Amino acid sequence: MTSAPARRWVVMLATKLIPAAALALAVAAPSATALAAIHNPQPDAAMRKGVRDFAKFGIKDHHATASRLKITCTPVPKVNAKGSCQGTFRLTLDGRSADYTLTRKATTFRISPGAIEYHLNARAAHKVAGLPLQVGTFAGFLQ
Repeated sequence: MTSAPARRWVVMLATKLIPAAALALAVAAPSATALAAIHNPQPDAAMRKGVRDFAKFGIKDHHATASRLKITCTPVPKVNAKGSCQGTFRLTLDGRSADYTLTRKATTFRISPGAIEYHLNARAAHKVAGLPLQVGTFAGFLQ
């Protein structure tokens, strides 16, 4: 049989120390993965993110699905370097799909060692109801 002070100490340990340790681990874990995520973004990944962002946010009142992303971009190793991108992708909305080809205006730009800005510009092969025929400059960044 344990004494009352020993039981109070065990209860205090369980209620105060364990949640504090769990909180410390939870705070430390995302910061380690966040540092790994922004180490060296690639221009191909930035442009693919641009396509997915356009599918999700660029079409008013609709969320399309991006698929068949075949995009290649020239490397942008230094800050203030600009690169071009070529490739195709497909957007699907309500069961109807349109194939897009990137234009010469589709570029990437390294704004810092850990961030790349993208400028998505594409044209559809044919008009599909609900989807735009042309994607004007849709910009964002990956970091």
